Amino acid sequence: MFCCFYTITQAQTNITFHHLTVDNGLPSGLVHCMFQDVNNFMWFGTEAGLCKFDGIKCKTYQSDANDSFSLHGNHVYAINSDGLGQVCVLTERGLNIYDGANDNFSFYAFPRVPSSSTSHVEWQIIKLNDGNILAVVGDNPYFIFDDRLKIFFAINFEDGLRYRLLDAESKGRRFCVPSPGRRGLLLWNSSANGIESNTIVFKADKKNADTVFVNGFTCLKDSTLWAATSVGLASYNIKDGANHVYTPPAQKEISFSSMVKIGNIFWLGSEKFGLWKFDIITKTFIAHYSHDATDIKSVDENGPINIFFADRQGNIWFSVFARGLDYFNEGEQKFAALLGDKEAKEKGLDNFVRALAQDSSGNVWCGTYTGSVYRFNAQRQIIAQYSGDKTGRKFASIEKILVDNKKRIWVVDDGLNFYDTAKQNFVRVFSGSTQPFAHDLFLAHDNTLYFIDNKYSIGVLTGSGNNFSYTTTNIKNVLNNLSVFFVDNNNNVYVNDVDGNIRVYKPRGNYIYSNPVMLPVHGYIKAYYQHNSTVWIATSSGVVKLAAPSFAYRLFTVKNGLPENTVYSLLPGGSSTFWLSTNRGISRFDTLAEKFTNYTTDDGLQSNEFNTNAYVLCKTGEIWFGGIHGLNVFQPASVKKDTTFPPIQITSLNVNDERYYGVNTVENNAVVSLPYAQRTVSFNFSAFEFMRPSSVSLQYHLQGFDHDWITTTNPGFARYANLPAGKYTLQVRAANSSGTWGNSIKTLQVIIATPYYQTWWFIVLICAAVIGLFYAWYYYRITQIKKMHMVRNRIARDLHDDIGSSISSISIMTGIAKDSLEKNPVRSSELIKKIGAESQQVMDSIRDIVWTINPENDMLGNMFIRMQEYTAEMLENSNIDYTFETGEHLQSIKLSMQKRRDLYLIFKEAVNNMAKYSQSTFAEIKIYRTLNKLVLCIKDNGVGFDINEVKMGNGLKNMQQRAIQLKARVDIQSEKGKGTAIRLEIPVT
Repeated sequence: MFCCFYTITQAQTNITFHHLTVDNGLPSGLVHCMFQDVNNFMWFGTEAGLCKFDGIKCKTYQSDANDSFSLHGNHVYAINSDGLGQVCVLTERGLNIYDGANDNFSFYAFPRVPSSSTSHVEWQIIKLNDGNILAVVGDNPYFIFDDRLKIFFAINFEDGLRYRLLDAESKGRRFCVPSPGRRGLLLWNSSANGIESNTIVFKADKKNADTVFVNGFTCLKDSTLWAATSVGLASYNIKDGANHVYTPPAQKEISFSSMVKIGNIFWLGSEKFGLWKFDIITKTFIAHYSHDATDIKSVDENGPINIFFADRQGNIWFSVFARGLDYFNEGEQKFAALLGDKEAKEKGLDNFVRALAQDSSGNVWCGTYTGSVYRFNAQRQIIAQYSGDKTGRKFASIEKILVDNKKRIWVVDDGLNFYDTAKQNFVRVFSGSTQPFAHDLFLAHDNTLYFIDNKYSIGVLTGSGNNFSYTTTNIKNVLNNLSVFFVDNNNNVYVNDVDGNIRVYKPRGNYIYSNPVMLPVHGYIKAYYQHNSTVWIATSSGVVKLAAPSFAYRLFTVKNGLPENTVYSLLPGGSSTFWLSTNRGISRFDTLAEKFTNYTTDDGLQSNEFNTNAYVLCKTGEIWFGGIHGLNVFQPASVKKDTTFPPIQITSLNVNDERYYGVNTVENNAVVSLPYAQRTVSFNFSAFEFMRPSSVSLQYHLQGFDHDWITTTNPGFARYANLPAGKYTLQVRAANSSGTWGNSIKTLQVIIATPYYQTWWFIVLICAAVIGLFYAWYYYRITQIKKMHMVRNRIARDLHDDIGSSISSISIMTGIAKDSLEKNPVRSSELIKKIGAESQQVMDSIRDIVWTINPENDMLGNMFIRMQEYTAEMLENSNIDYTFETGEHLQSIKLSMQKRRDLYLIFKEAVNNMAKYSQSTFAEIKIYRTLNKLVLCIKDNGVGFDINEVKMGNGLKNMQQRAIQLKARVDIQSEKGKGTAIRLEIPVT
């Protein structure tokens, strides 16, 4: 069936409008002002607070009565920066200056509260040439803020009127309009702080000058003034006074509420009719964008559009009254769109595209899901539509369109159809019940037409005119209608079997093929391209690079950068480049670099989902891709690789997982010094890509810790726990949409202080202490060894002097007694008694030595027991009564072996002398402690002696000598007939 010809004009350039509303974090939908600071943050002043936007999330600042450093006032009417680049915010209460290091504000109140009748559109912050700030609050007087003195002073106009200053400035003068009324334009001299002779230099129309309201204004270099006015876009030539008002076609009068100039284009916001684009060179309106309730990417509302702002990245922002913000970038749209949803709905067309092909005349044929076939001319206009064959049979869903070498146009639906150019209609091939059900059609390099029949076998079509026949090959059991097959330049047939495996059949002649070779790749064939001996295959599992005839292969998937593994097309788009359509957008594949650049709906695609056979490479080099919402058309050479890189900022620093203030991290090469206890740090960083923030990749590298760059998404986050002391530099870089990493690197230096125990002086001190301890240990060891030698020597000496001499005496006396045994028995008996006594003394000395060296006897308590035993033995045998007193607290006092020996031997000598010579009947022995001394007192009531007359024997000498070794003091008191008293004082700790 043929439908009459008609023309549908190509749609205007597609633009995606992004929306920022209260749902995205704006404090209010009523936006009064916009600003971009030196660090590329966007700032928005609203009716309910201030918003800072990094392209991903909004941060809100609002007034807090309990915080003197919060924003003062929630009605934000103007934003600008001062001479230092600090963000200045004008609210109903005064001027707020933002401190980026501490994320708070300094506040300076107005000298007086502005009039409540003042409109917010009249509030402005303007930087003056002297570095001060002019705060325009739409009232008379204006306020100028002295940035050095941090105070306001007022400017009064003699006429008493209020003036709204506009953007254009020339030679210290600014154009302004009087307020209220905003009629015409005046000149204000910022040097003289006054109006120049109240001269109106612009009128939109002489007839209605008193009713023309100026809402936006700019001055070009050719001395032409342009203004968005209440009657249209007005121009005025300063030199000759010529003026003109421009309105869109079919709009006699339109009120423009705002404007912005980008290059040779004016973007104009209207009160009721959306967004308009005006070409300054041709002086014509070239595009109009309005709200479409069915399209989320359209303008959010038709008006009033009050404020425009162009940022440094080329994005355009505008406020829609009470609806928040819209923003867009015209360069973002890289692909023209045809048959969009709006056009298809208005014209009653199907835009679910299933097949594309180009005929010999350059027309593009387009088949759709519902069985429509459209023919586009070279101007991308539909010039014909077909819905069935000449018999009136409706087409089923179009599967493929193919143009053969004879210029015949073939259409595959649930059968096979060709276009009769003479009669300009479609003819069904093999009509009747015997016709093969065609699933796919392929034109080989030798112009042979292959197809899949209704028995899922490969057949060959021959014939001409309306007479066709076909021959079935021996290739059977082909996958059902999901399959696409192809024949390479060597006539090998590539096809999927019923299990989805790719099989290759080699020809043996007369359409007979050898047993298939199974490729080690599983995936449904979608398209192919052959260059020399390399075969590229698009499959549902990725892109296969196949080297014939060895069939060695390489598979490219999402792991290599593909947006999705199901690839529908492989179209050459220049040297070593393929263009691919997928279910997640389209991709440019650089086969040399093996790199994919991916594009989505944000780049102007009809949708992210495309279809099998819906692709064509035109003779002009133009590529057409079809999907579920229309067509995309482009010249590959016009899709430039992105050579720009988004600016990067380190947005915040956390220390020990808490926000760190005091350093402005957005400043490049900022330095943060931290004590060792604060060595867990984390960073937040972002790339300022407002249109497609998720398309940006980021890499970070902590110099001094990381070995390589670490890749992450936008926004980025990095955390480092328990960093060692040292200097570290965080480096962050971004890749653009082409996947190229930029050379611009944002840095932040972090210094972790060295703890005292890791400093050089402490290490030297520790080393010295270790050496000292080692030396002390060595000295102690040597001392102990010396002491041990001294003990051994003393024991040897004692053994030699006491025991040795006694044993020698025993030996001599034994020999004499033996000789005298027969001659003088009495003499022998006396000698034997002496030998017994000497032996007993030797035994006692040995016991004393053994007792002394036993460490279990270090406590005084054990020595007191031995003293008591000795006292009892000596005094009781001499019939001397005695008392022996010690304090309980002395039991645990510990003495060294030598001190115990010396103390015991002094005691023993004293008791022995008492028993032998004192002739006493009573003795008193007392041991006690006074402060740091141990005192031994021994008294008797014996005969005593005169110390001066008695010659000091060995016993007393030994006592004195041992006292000296003890560093003790010994005092011996005695008188004849009055007994003897010995006092020994030993220092103890």
